[in-house]
Amino acid sequence: IIAVHGLNPTNTEFHAEATWTVKDKLWLRDFLPLQLPSARVLLFGYNANVAFETSVAGVREQAINLLDRIVSKREEAEGRPIVFVAHSLGGIIVKRAMVEAKLDDSFKSLREATYGIAFFGTPHRGGNYAKLGDIVASITRGLLRNPSNTFMEALTRDSLFSDTLVEDFRHQLEDYYVLSFFETLPMGRLGLIVDQKSATLGLSGLRERQIALDADHTRVCKFESAEGDDYEQVSFNLGRLVKSAVKAAAERAHIASLSVPPSRPLSGVASSLGKETTLFLVPFNRDNHFVGREDIISDIDEKLETEQRVALTGIGGVGKSQIAIEYCYRYRSKHPNRSIFWVHASTFERFDQAYKDIARRLNLPGWNDPKINTLQVVSDWLIDENRSYWLIVLDNADDADMFFNPRKETSDGTAINQYALPLCMYLPQTSKGSILVTSRNSQAAFRLTNRIECVIDVPLMEEEDAKTLLRKRLPDDKSSENDTIALVETLDGLPLAISQAAAYISTRKTRMTIAKYLAYARQDEEILLKDTGDLRRDPGMPNSVLVTWQISFDQIKKQFPPAAELLSLMSVLDRQGIPEFLLCKDDNRLVFEDALAPLNDFALITSEAEGECFGMHRLVQLATRAWLRVHGEIEKWEKEAVKLLSESFPIGIYENWKICVALLPHAEAVLKYQHSEQQYSSRQALLLYNTAHCLLAQGKYDLALARSQKALNISRQVLKEENLSYLELTAAILDSQGKYEEAEAIFRRTVILKQKILGMEDPATLATMTNLTSPLNKQGKYKEAEVITRQTLALREKNLGMEHPDTLISMNNLAATLDYQGKYEEAEAMNRRTLVLREKLLKTEHPDTLMSMNNLVLVLKKQGKYGEAEAMGRRTLESTEKNLGTGHPHTLTGMNNLATVLYSQGKYEEAEAMGRRTLALREKLLKTEHPDTLMSMNNLASVLEKQGKYEEAEAMYQRTLALREKALGTEHPNTLTSVWFLASLLRSQNRYQEASVLYERASRSYQEVLGSHHPYSLSCVEEYMSLVAEWMMQQDFVEER
Repeated sequence: IIAVHGLNPTNTEFHAEATWTVKDKLWLRDFLPLQLPSARVLLFGYNANVAFETSVAGVREQAINLLDRIVSKREEAEGRPIVFVAHSLGGIIVKRAMVEAKLDDSFKSLREATYGIAFFGTPHRGGNYAKLGDIVASITRGLLRNPSNTFMEALTRDSLFSDTLVEDFRHQLEDYYVLSFFETLPMGRLGLIVDQKSATLGLSGLRERQIALDADHTRVCKFESAEGDDYEQVSFNLGRLVKSAVKAAAERAHIASLSVPPSRPLSGVASSLGKETTLFLVPFNRDNHFVGREDIISDIDEKLETEQRVALTGIGGVGKSQIAIEYCYRYRSKHPNRSIFWVHASTFERFDQAYKDIARRLNLPGWNDPKINTLQVVSDWLIDENRSYWLIVLDNADDADMFFNPRKETSDGTAINQYALPLCMYLPQTSKGSILVTSRNSQAAFRLTNRIECVIDVPLMEEEDAKTLLRKRLPDDKSSENDTIALVETLDGLPLAISQAAAYISTRKTRMTIAKYLAYARQDEEILLKDTGDLRRDPGMPNSVLVTWQISFDQIKKQFPPAAELLSLMSVLDRQGIPEFLLCKDDNRLVFEDALAPLNDFALITSEAEGECFGMHRLVQLATRAWLRVHGEIEKWEKEAVKLLSESFPIGIYENWKICVALLPHAEAVLKYQHSEQQYSSRQALLLYNTAHCLLAQGKYDLALARSQKALNISRQVLKEENLSYLELTAAILDSQGKYEEAEAIFRRTVILKQKILGMEDPATLATMTNLTSPLNKQGKYKEAEVITRQTLALREKNLGMEHPDTLISMNNLAATLDYQGKYEEAEAMNRRTLVLREKLLKTEHPDTLMSMNNLVLVLKKQGKYGEAEAMGRRTLESTEKNLGTGHPHTLTGMNNLATVLYSQGKYEEAEAMGRRTLALREKLLKTEHPDTLMSMNNLASVLEKQGKYEEAEAMYQRTLALREKALGTEHPNTLTSVWFLASLLRSQNRYQEASVLYERASRSYQEVLGSHHPYSLSCVEEYMSLVAEWMMQQDFVEER
């Protein structure tokens, strides 16, 4: 084990030891030998500052010096493998040494003996926020008190950290195993020096382990105790690396005579984690009638031995998916310890749902959370080096744009920001797994595999295979060889068409033969083909499958009318993931099962998710719609689908989220249909309203607003009425987006209309009055909000009772209004009362209960009850993340509240980390100008100020103030808070005149807006007076001097 240090901060003689030492504990000497008694541990000492100041020449000289020294130390121990341990820029010396060893054959044995490298904070590349040269400069400034100008110039102008070394070493990456330890704590005012991105190489599989240590850049390689968490991480991983190196060296010694190099797996890395569950998530049974395609299956096997991705491409119905299903079953037989996942990839929604299913079966954290980015969660699991091998089938990946362009809008054109990355970013490229793609689009297949050699074209069936398939499907048919050949030729050897034709014939086996089937097909061909141009099919796609389907559907309609109706309805929904509960009502289950059976028999639909939902082939769906258009029934079934969804899609409350998620793809599909009848428009508007309500509850405000406004427009323009529910939902969404004036205006108008129509005490009127208090509070109109809230609370207690959910909403709102006005004791009592009732009636994980917990955290903090506030804040945040997801607004509120509690207790580093996380999420999900985002921005600036990071704090205060003045106005309480905090920062830097102007503005406006007795008014005036006194004393002192 050879340890190489980085820069020498004090130019001390013993820096080789000091780098690894803290409080006289040199872990390489005092701790590690106890664990690895047979290992030799060497420290390489050199003049690091001179080496790096002379840049390339100096580093190369010391790299060769290192190699020479190792040669001299190994004269009697050449069989020992080598593991390097390097800190910071010492890793550059090691990397250069390995490059030089490859160039010079005299060092060949050293390079071959080198098994692994443990890097501690070595910058390999640019980080998330800085270029590589800037990171190195930060290391230099942090470690050297007065770095010379020539030193700094050498770091930036020469090629020490240029692409040359990176490229030279990159070609050797697969020769070594790497441990990349990276820091997670800032180094004083310099902050985080080498972040995870810069400190890691990004190697695949087991080649690199990335380990976070709770230390800054200088202490990342120093350990006081062998029992410390960080040292245990280091010693455990380094021990495994050394043991694997010894094992590989022994293996190399035994097979030295062989030309094939020995394998060097870190087998202990994966096996030590315990046995992993193997999953087979293929939602289809094996087809006992599968015929032929052996050459394609062999081709897949051969290509997957060297490539990570292979694609099957060809026309729809040619059997790509059937080949993939058969391959999965054969793959499982050959590799029983590998997981296999099936991913529907025809639409974004189906791809997303497939990943959700994988997350559920793997029981990944947050799998049942409708707000979590499951795509990222599953992708992270797949690339985890500790996982067993896996195979993914990406089925029907026809739309290249869907995979390679960021998703900016839904199919109806409304914006969506939940998933900013293209879907291809969630398809891992790792040696741990393979992906088999099926696609009708050869260009999409090529882009997904990135190699034309990895795309396998699936042709139509050869005549012999097609005849065999038909005979297997019709084992008792006595037709002649000529009739059999004629049928497969008529059907163009398309497996789907053959299977459908055989299904039709088999249902009439006593009266139907292949010859009769052909005659019937020829008789009806012209009727079917006259409207095929409407199908938008590729010109080269044969129409014979449509002919086959026409025969099958006519037969089903004649003999099983309910089955034909069921298929017609399914054809106008999203073609996959159609829930059984949408199609079947419990009181009609027998009728439903009778209708379902013929569709299964004719292979027109498939069962998914263990029979809980259904899907249909794309060609079947298109053909069904074509038949409906020919017979003038398409409009009927489109209207029926809208009716069904409008009646089935529930209001978007927490308890209904699972149903909402299942129905959203189908709602999106049917909302594209346009018909003019008033009844249809009414149902369409209702469906838009319900989907908007669901999206609001999930925090998808932009998409929710687009839906609600469209519902409102239909109500006004088509139905000629003002639907107050649609109007009020629009106001609620605007309020959630921080558009308080617009929301207030709509709520006021709605209150007046409801009072006039329904009366003052009607629950609907009281609900709107309660909603009105939200934008009032957020605009600082506290007195009016309190009057309305007390009024609604009294009426609800009288009419609904104390424990009604609506009464609890009024209690919650009153507590918030009291809090805003500084009436903290009364607010705390009301919050506690509300929380107790909500925990009793709604359970702890309900969003309303979590909201009450969040509110109580703040009011406790404002009264200085920090311990209780922190405990509840952590409990609340844990529960919201678990039940609502990291990106939900309630969760972000919990993060923000906990950060303020930590700040109030002087836990600035933790508060800063949480503040930055909250701000980043709010900027992404709510946009920068949202009031909640600006609150996080202002809070983070306060934390920075307390840590003496004045420049960054001032810039953030100034930005927050400008945005709040624009979004909220100059006299809003939140704006005044930004003015006050900025004044305080300027005062701490003795910038009295600038601070005085801001203090005067904040004090005067606080008293006008909040009243002279509000805690904010009193505190701000007190600080202002203190500033004036301090400033005057400073001026007197200057005059005396």
